[in-house]
Amino acid sequence: MPISFDLSARKPAIVEEAMKQVRDGMGLREIAKYHGVDTKTINKWLLALGDEYLEVRQAFIDSMLAEASEEMESAGDTFPLARARELWKKATWYAERRDRARYGQDKQVTVNIGIGVQMDQALADEAGELLEHIKG
Repeated sequence: MPISFDLSARKPAIVEEAMKQVRDGMGLREIAKYHGVDTKTINKWLLALGDEYLEVRQAFIDSMLAEASEEMESAGDTFPLARARELWKKATWYAERRDRARYGQDKQVTVNIGIGVQMDQALADEAGELLEHIKG
């Protein structure tokens, strides 16, 4: 890829290639390094993909979750583990909101409301008399 320092001019080509790389299972850091772009920039661009890129977004979410999980498993010290947990929280937060069908916690709740009217006998008798009076 030719080197260009104008990131905005390179963005469409990078995003297009990054989408392919996500589909192929490449991780975010690997994609960013390949394109010579900051990881946060690639992350931002991919997170901004619309619903027409559902397949790519799902693969990206899966990749985010896998990377965070790998970091937690390989963390040998307290601070890397804490960082990995925060990455996991971020990935799951995003997954729950952008891919509710697979990661959301939406619960469908059915509520039945019954309304009953109880009329005591005296009122019922009076209502009957009133009805007869109106008819008659």
